[in-house]
Amino acid sequence: LGEIRDKSVTSKIVGLLQDRESSVADAAALAIGELGDRTSLHQLEDLLFEIDPRTRDRAALALARLGEKTAVPALVEAL
Repeated sequence: LGEIRDKSVTSKIVGLLQDRESSVADAAALAIGELGDRTSLHQLEDLLFEIDPRTRDRAALALARLGEKTAVPALVEAL
């Protein structure tokens, strides 16, 4: 969904960031990065502190793609 850049699905994808299945949250984070949705920065920052390293990686990648400087402190803290 992120690759087709259909912003009408953004709210549904943001909801998937909270999914218990880490692979779903991972995919949602990547899609948000592709969509360029800056409204979900806080949710992506929260994923930086998840137990699953892949989820943390995907959240960091999404934040990097968004290029939002306000996310830098959370990224540094997650290191």
